Parts: sequence; structure tokens; C-alpha cells
Amino acid sequence: MFGYSNGMYGSNGALYGSNAMTMNSASSAMFSPFQALSPISSLWSGNDMPWASEPALVPAFLDATKSILDGYSQALGQLSGAFRDVLAGQDKLPDMPEPEAPANGDMAQNVIFMVPDGFGTDYSTAFRTFKGGEELPAWEAENMLTGAIKTHSANSLITDSAAAGTAFATGQKTDNGMISQSPDGHDLESIVDLAQAAGKSTGVVSTSSVTHATPAVFGANVEDRNDATTIAEQFIDNDQLDVMLGGGLQYFTSEEQGGMASSDLLDQAESQGYTFVGNATDLDSVEGGRLLGLFANDGMDTSYGESDDDQPTLAQMTQTALDALSQNDNGFFMMVEGSQIDWAGHANDAGWAMNDALAFEDAVKTAQQFSEENPDTLIVIAPDHETGGMSAQSTLDNNASIYQSFTGTYEQMYVEASDRIEAAGMSAGDAGAAWVMQGAVAEMTGGKVFLSEDELTAVLSAEDADAGLEALTQTLNEYGGITFSSGNHTAENVPLYAQGPGSDIFAGLLDNTEVGQGLATAMGLEFSDLPSIDVMGVNTQMQGAELAVA
Repeated sequence: MFGYSNGMYGSNGALYGSNAMTMNSASSAMFSPFQALSPISSLWSGNDMPWASEPALVPAFLDATKSILDGYSQALGQLSGAFRDVLAGQDKLPDMPEPEAPANGDMAQNVIFMVPDGFGTDYSTAFRTFKGGEELPAWEAENMLTGAIKTHSANSLITDSAAAGTAFATGQKTDNGMISQSPDGHDLESIVDLAQAAGKSTGVVSTSSVTHATPAVFGANVEDRNDATTIAEQFIDNDQLDVMLGGGLQYFTSEEQGGMASSDLLDQAESQGYTFVGNATDLDSVEGGRLLGLFANDGMDTSYGESDDDQPTLAQMTQTALDALSQNDNGFFMMVEGSQIDWAGHANDAGWAMNDALAFEDAVKTAQQFSEENPDTLIVIAPDHETGGMSAQSTLDNNASIYQSFTGTYEQMYVEASDRIEAAGMSAGDAGAAWVMQGAVAEMTGGKVFLSEDELTAVLSAEDADAGLEALTQTLNEYGGITFSSGNHTAENVPLYAQGPGSDIFAGLLDNTEVGQGLATAMGLEFSDLPSIDVMGVNTQMQGAELAVA
């Protein structure tokens, strides 16, 4: 309850905010009697008491005092009613004002919306340490921090990527798991709809499958985020997105081709003017136009690049998308997601999180270079939520800079060590297993980590592989001064960054729906189906259980 600064207690809030009509009217009724009471009170209690010498004045003073107290009682009743309305979730307040459009000449022709999935405030702190102080993160070097985002969904204080992405794409809340649909199942208008209607090009780039929750909300409307084949079908059938780059090949190929789609969507896409590419080499040779690039069956490789596949980096995909979309004189809207920061958070793998944040930063630098050459471009960086409850507790000896030398995820290290132990004909309990484990970890951490005897014992004596990986994970996080409190998403606010025309729209503590609405406003566009904003500062009613927890 106390976290919703655009809800109950914020500057645009429903109860105490500057636009809070119910509270303001109650306040005026409540405080004006006190102002009137003050001088009369002095007459009743001060040395100069005219009624003492003029008894006839006593009834008048009594009447005045009764009137004041009646007004005070009425004000308390109004205030109590306001609280009841808030707690009951009743829509008693005026709509939240729309963000103001940029001044003439400051409209964004192009918008690059970048989502570092799961990147919370302590991720930002850890990433600054990870870089070792030699260079600030790109968003800090350009002083892009403008505010923070509240992330709750329509039915939970802790959002998932589907609901958070829907807020970004449509400016509206929905339930967890839903893709650009309202909680009652109606399709919602998206920023891609608006951009296309304005003659702009549109695109999505992601290191997950392009059918994953965050990219999906910009091109599909489905009830269940896991319905990847339907999302892929809608991507092609809707024919809106001009560029789609990421993983997810299996959702676009038929069962006869080894995929999961009911038909060959690649063939359909090519008939609609898309060029299909499946590796980084072919991507480099593309010369613009509509583009469908699918570089993995599902999610792409981690930023460590562990497979032998010819996969492009997020920065390479971003550059190719910019080259293609910028050919439209009317401008473009594109979304770029660094998907695997979130996956690393779920795994509590700080090294992976930092290295994937580095890959995301490279994409941000690519976008910044484009904006320098095209100053009518707005860049907005908005995490959808925080993952894992990361806490950066760095010291001079233990900090995130150690992860610069890592060459694989914690799980990859554990699997590599286990494979080597098995290949040597040993079991985890054998004396030589500790040396094998030590060698694999030292190699994959660039010689930065040498486990102690106790640390090796904790890993090798674990009752199963999951427990062994957990022990290794905790140890490697301690080396980097990082702890996690969860393996899931959290409810914390996340940082918001913006640069370019319209960036002032994104100042302050915003609800995630306001970020989505701001993207449209920055381009001079407007959603046509936004509902009223209720007293919680969101556009759908929170369930009683979640409100009680707040």
C-alpha cells in the first residue's frame, strides 16, 4: 500500500496527490474550520475575553463554536469516506492527466525502446563495479537516469514479463501471463498499431525467442504467454512488424520441418516481402527491407557464446535493425530486449547477469551512436521488473569486477567439472575429484577463483546435482560480493533512463503504464482505448488479497 507513489501517496496520487480531488475537498473542509477556530479560541481562553463583560455575547460565541465543530465533524466524515473509497477500490477520482507532448520541434521521429529484462537497482550498482571504474555504464556516462518504474500487474504486486510488457506496449495493466489483452480477454491497441498507422516502420529485437513474453506484446494478442505458435502466427498474419530478430525458429517452421507450427510460416513471411536469415554471416549481408532473422530454435546463446552456431550479438542485431528501419522517412519504433539478464537472475548467477548486461550495454551504445547522427531519436531504457532480489555488497577484495574473466555460466562450470570427473573414471567422493573440480572452475573463471577445501567439499558432497550447483552458485556469488534473496521476480521499483526528444516525459516515479503512454506521446501519438485511472493509480482494480498485502 505504501509503495504506490502514483497511487495513494504520490505526486500524481489518488489520495494525497496534487490532483486528488477527494482529498483536497476534504482537506479544505477540514482545515478551514481550524483557521476560523484559532482567533475565536483565543477569545475564549485569552486574557481579553469580551464575553466576561458582555454576557450577551456568550450565545453568539457558542453558536460560532458549534458551527465550527460541525464543519470539522463533516470534514472528518468526508475524509473517512475517501479512505473507504480507496480501500474498496471504488473509482471516485478524476482521470490521471495525460503526459504532455513535447514542444513543437521536439517530437521524436524515432523511438528506440530498450528493455534489460530483470535489471533492478542493485544490478545497476553491481554493473558499475563490474566495469571496474575505468568506464561508466553507457546510461550513466550520458546521464540518462530520469526516474523509476512501479512494476505491479493488474492481479499481483509482483509482475511477470507478459503483464509488464503489456503495460509498456499498450499503456494498460493486465493480469500476469497475458499478452496485450485486458484481464477480461479483449485485445488491446499497441504502440506498434499506432506507429504503423502513422506510417512508421516497426521492429523487435531480442536474445530470447521473438515469441517470448516481452517481444510478443508488441506483435500479438493472446491469453497465454506460453502459446508461442499462436504468437508466431499472429506475427506473420498481422503483417505489422517490419523487422523481427532473435530466437524461436521452431515456432515458425512446420512439424514436417521439425518445428512446432501448423504451417510453414517462413514461406508465408517470404511471400509477404520478408527476407529470412538464420545466422550472423547472412545478417551482415542484408541491405535493408523487411527482415525476419531467427538464429536459434528457442532462446539464443548466452552472452558467453557457448555454442558453435553462427549467432549475432544483441548489438549486431540492433545495428541491422536500425539500418533497415531508418530507411523510412516517417521514422520508426523498435524494441530491443536484453532477455537473459532475467534468466541469470532466476539462476542467481551474478556472473552471467553482469556479462549479459555488458552485451546489452553494447546494444545501448549502438543506439546512442545512431541517435547522435539522428538527433530526432528518443532512447528509453526500461527494465520490466527486478529478478532475484539481488543485493550488491561489494568490498575491495570481493566485488563484481571478478566476473569480467568468466567464460561460462555457473551451471556450465558445474556441468563441465562433472563431465571431467566422470571422464576420468572418478566419482564426486574420490580424492582426485576436488582437483578436477578446482581445475574446471579456475579455467572458466580466468584464473580468478580457486576454491577452498571447505568450498570444494560443499559442492562435491552435495546430495544431488541441484544441491551441488546451488553450493557452487553461492560460493561464486560471494567472490563477487553479491547475494540473492529469491529465484523469482520481486516487487521493487526499477530504474528508468531516457535520452533525446521527449525524454522529460519519463521523469519521476512512474507506473509502467505511464511509460507505455509516454512512448506514444513522445511521437505525437495517442492510444484510443485507455480506461479511467482508479484510486490505486493504475487502470485496473487490484484484487483484494494483493491490496491487503500492500
